[in-house]
Amino acid sequence: MEPVKAFMNKIFSVPLSRLGYSNIGSGHLEILLRKLVLEEACRYGDQNCIDFAINSFQMLMNSAGNSNPIDVDLRSIVYHTAIQYGGVNEWEFAYGKYTTSNLGSDRVLFLYACSYSRDVTILNRFLQYILTDDIRKQDGENILRLISRNPIGRTLVWDFLRANWDDIITRFVSINYLIADVTAKFNTENDLQSILTFKASRPNLGNAAAAIDRAIETTRANIKWMDSNFQIIKNWLQSLP
Repeated sequence: MEPVKAFMNKIFSVPLSRLGYSNIGSGHLEILLRKLVLEEACRYGDQNCIDFAINSFQMLMNSAGNSNPIDVDLRSIVYHTAIQYGGVNEWEFAYGKYTTSNLGSDRVLFLYACSYSRDVTILNRFLQYILTDDIRKQDGENILRLISRNPIGRTLVWDFLRANWDDIITRFVSINYLIADVTAKFNTENDLQSILTFKASRPNLGNAAAAIDRAIETTRANIKWMDSNFQIIKNWLQSLP
């Protein structure tokens, strides 16, 4: 929602300007604060923060060998933001790093960053990888959760889960948690109807039946909250100077 984005940009623009982007000479608490501010500023679309992340990621892409010019404490923010606001080249680079890196921590950072893309084609391709041995099963579950938290990916994951239901319940053991995560932000009548239709089409949901029922109740509660509060909050945000 644009009013929320504008409000949060105002909140974080001042500390971002004061703290800057370099951890050199900073103490532990200042490094933690800078990481928090940058994460939120980039999340809500601060252009300076986005430019910093994209430029830093380009330096990484142009670096030789396994060297990484990005501060270790800022890597997750830079990776996520560069993938979110970048294109196919940035995504391909990150996924390539996941497949070739020898460091487990780097592999995880690059893989999770791939879920931040805003390109529907890329996200759909990424989802297909989850059903292959190219990605570990435990990573696949986390990727589904992460893409479902991506506003553009939320519907894609729900469609993917329904279309590949038999494969998913066989491949992933935490199906109940997946359903809860994927549907957690459903808040429209269309969302509710899609769950009800899916339930009706799958009379033998087994252990997942309870999770689907909880998703239905959560969606109904979200719809009720939106009906009662969304416009009030939107009006308040728009009234701010």
